[in-house]
Amino acid sequence: MILKSVSIEIDKDYFEYMRTGKGDLDTRSEVVMVLPRPGGKVLTVTKSFYPSGTYNLPSGGIHPGETTAEAFLREVAEETGLHVALQSQIGRLDHILGFAGRPGRRILFTSHVMLGAESVDTPHPRDEGENISGYRDAGIEDLRRFAEQMRSFTGRWLGFGRFRATALELVADYLIDLPAFPSQGVEQFLKD
Repeated sequence: MILKSVSIEIDKDYFEYMRTGKGDLDTRSEVVMVLPRPGGKVLTVTKSFYPSGTYNLPSGGIHPGETTAEAFLREVAEETGLHVALQSQIGRLDHILGFAGRPGRRILFTSHVMLGAESVDTPHPRDEGENISGYRDAGIEDLRRFAEQMRSFTGRWLGFGRFRATALELVADYLIDLPAFPSQGVEQFLKD
């Protein structure tokens, strides 16, 4: 499993959003879902309120008392409608978030990067509140391009972009280190 700690300077608004538990739930952790697709790709999503052309790995908060495995299964169902078994946790990103206006003030937010089984089914959101407006099967270079695009965000999207780019990069690095992934798929690699 890949363990990584990253310090990120974000904007004040995104810092406050992350500090208060991302809305209704008091959580500072999430699952990031790596959902293999045919041809050595993984599923990415875009949402109706994202900047145009923005795709990200599906993710969702871990509810209080919920395990990462339970959160993964619930979030996969909500965001994709797919019935996908959890294979393993491939990484954990500990984000140390801060912003220039509050030197020394930091919060920790953990992303558990979880690998599911490959699916060929067509995804569709079961939770309309997710605002998912599209899906795309993405290869390694796509993930790197999405991360680069996010790192270039400014203004109200600066914090979101810097935060979300880290998981995209971790997954791209993970996939590039799997020589069997593009030709045999994740299922074969996990059996080896």
